[in-house]
Amino acid sequence: MSGNDTKEYFENLFDDLRKEYPNELGNLKDSALFTYACVKYFFLSEDDYDASDVLDTITDMANDCSIDAICNDHTDEDLPLVFIQTKHTSFDYSTAKGEIEEIKDSVEKLRCQRYNAFNDKVVESYSKAREVSETRDYMICYFCSGVPQAKQRKKAYDLFQDNVKIFFGDEIKQNIEGYLSKTGTVEHGELTLDKTENWLEFDDSIVVNISAKSLKALYSRWQTALLGLNLRYYVRNKTVDKGLEETITKNGDSFWYLNNGIVIVCEDYEIDGTKLKLHNFSIVNGGQTSRQIYRCNFDKDFFILCKVIKVDEGKPGRSSDKIAEASNSQKPIKAKDLAANRPEQHRLEWELKQKGFQYLTKQGMRIDKACKDRTKHATIDQLGKIVLCSVLQRPWTRTNADELYKDDKVYHQVFGATKAQMMIDLLNVDYYYKDYIKTKFDSANKTLVRNARTFVLAMIVYVSYFIQTGEDIPDITEENAEVMVTELVSSFIKLDRLIINQLDDEKDVFYDLFYCLTENILVYRFDIEKGISNGVLDESNFLKKKETYYKCLPKLNGSMRLIRPYAEKLFSTGKN
Repeated sequence: MSGNDTKEYFENLFDDLRKEYPNELGNLKDSALFTYACVKYFFLSEDDYDASDVLDTITDMANDCSIDAICNDHTDEDLPLVFIQTKHTSFDYSTAKGEIEEIKDSVEKLRCQRYNAFNDKVVESYSKAREVSETRDYMICYFCSGVPQAKQRKKAYDLFQDNVKIFFGDEIKQNIEGYLSKTGTVEHGELTLDKTENWLEFDDSIVVNISAKSLKALYSRWQTALLGLNLRYYVRNKTVDKGLEETITKNGDSFWYLNNGIVIVCEDYEIDGTKLKLHNFSIVNGGQTSRQIYRCNFDKDFFILCKVIKVDEGKPGRSSDKIAEASNSQKPIKAKDLAANRPEQHRLEWELKQKGFQYLTKQGMRIDKACKDRTKHATIDQLGKIVLCSVLQRPWTRTNADELYKDDKVYHQVFGATKAQMMIDLLNVDYYYKDYIKTKFDSANKTLVRNARTFVLAMIVYVSYFIQTGEDIPDITEENAEVMVTELVSSFIKLDRLIINQLDDEKDVFYDLFYCLTENILVYRFDIEKGISNGVLDESNFLKKKETYYKCLPKLNGSMRLIRPYAEKLFSTGKN
């Protein structure tokens, strides 16, 4: 693929992005849109994140120390941090090497909280990504839109390490195309067989043994574009991956016996000696196997069982989607995928639709044009987590949605009992807070405030309930807070909505309320806890403890005199 082809491709892609998101992306330069595309299509789910969420990860400005974006890698269950540098230009080895080394140095500075070397956006994006991540592992990804010659490309691969990856324009293009289509195929590819004339034939499809090194080379070139017809892209599972890695690196000769192999569908194929040439093909089962073989280092080649099916879209059982569905039927299914078809989910989807809101319960659902605005659509995880954190008063669970689907009581409280309008109101307040922390808010602890969103939402539900009902606020102490709040949750769930009064200056009133809650309660409590720990307390760890919320509630009750003027404007029914 020539550099001119990729240049034209990116120009068209940028035009499409500007048209799709004119308000957010309309005025961005091509270099910024290139960064946007790399973040969006490599690391962030298209359905779960809107344009503003992707833009939040971009840090490219003065004092970025070679870091153009920081996000989490959502192909890994531990959500490690990714530090990104992009070049919408030709590749230069010396420049790339220097910038990668600078990023490594920057990571260490960030880990040591030496923030004075960076602009505010770097610190904000790093803090947000670190808050979500479950590991200290990180990755550096260097994206270049240029397409270097083979000799220069080979030299560039010398920079590869376990946590350093480089992608060039042709690879980026193929990955984006495969991601966007979700039914996409790779045009041409080649795998090596174990020996000549060694295959099992059924009709015009075959079963063969393919070389692990040839699969590694294929994945290295095309990445997730190889999985364009798969029902789900690879998502890391530590238990399974550890077993795969052990077999690949230490017991490759046994891999054929211990692994189920992979399934490829294609428009056509041909065998030339030990070369299997594929045309318009995709791996529909075996994404985890393929990814691990790509990631692991091994010297001795070994072989993998591979079924190659020539599709016929006109025949029942031979279409690519039917084959993909059947071949994935034995893979572990996420709890949220199972929940999506429950009656209460269909009912909730209908109720939200009546209010002009689109509920995305399944991966791959397309957002309706009428619901493109970020406040008019959300995924099952987004709404579920926000209710779990706020209505159910569990703000410390903001990065872990397991309770949503594994605990029947919690599941039904969130999806069966919480009202549709309450969910919509919560989502709006959530976006108000995201906008609030993007503005030049004045805080004694910016890092804490940036990451306190779910704690603020939980306190707002608490305040809204007592303002709406006029009930006396209970006498909550640090000792009885957990018991008291657990009892209150059943009442919070019965609220029809969060916001009672529609104000012209609604956002500004919420901004004032956010300030009161963060400065007078969270920052105040953090300073106390930091003093107790002799100054070593980290903001992230502070917000991960459920005790933190319970210790904040007595102060919240004591601060109602400051909070009430703003809360009554938003939440008072006028009957109290």
